[in-house]
Amino acid sequence: MKSIPINMARNILPDLKMKGKVTRGLLGIRVQDIPEEMAQNLKLEEKSGALIAQVEKGSPADKAGLLAGDLVVEVNGKKIKDIYHIVHLVSSLRAGEKAIVKVLRDSRLMTFRAVIAERKD
Repeated sequence: MKSIPINMARNILPDLKMKGKVTRGLLGIRVQDIPEEMAQNLKLEEKSGALIAQVEKGSPADKAGLLAGDLVVEVNGKKIKDIYHIVHLVSSLRAGEKAIVKVLRDSRLMTFRAVIAERKD
């Protein structure tokens, strides 16, 4: 049997009690690591963040105005380390919860607000 970290158990317990299942948040983006050339062009001190490769039409990200090519650097005040970090962070949000997403677009820092949807898998 595999153990679950206590913080994760605390996060999923309300879903299990109310819905009988665990739900995950969805922003509606596909992300990739930052290409080295892009990191150099943006003069990033650290190669951190997640590059949006695709935005699903009609998704929370699409409705918020996020675009392919945006570099996500922060979600709800948490600096994004890499693609795994953003996937974990977004999936831990609840449907209906608001997400403040900061991105670099054309070397400018921009802020977007998205309402998280429920991931259907």
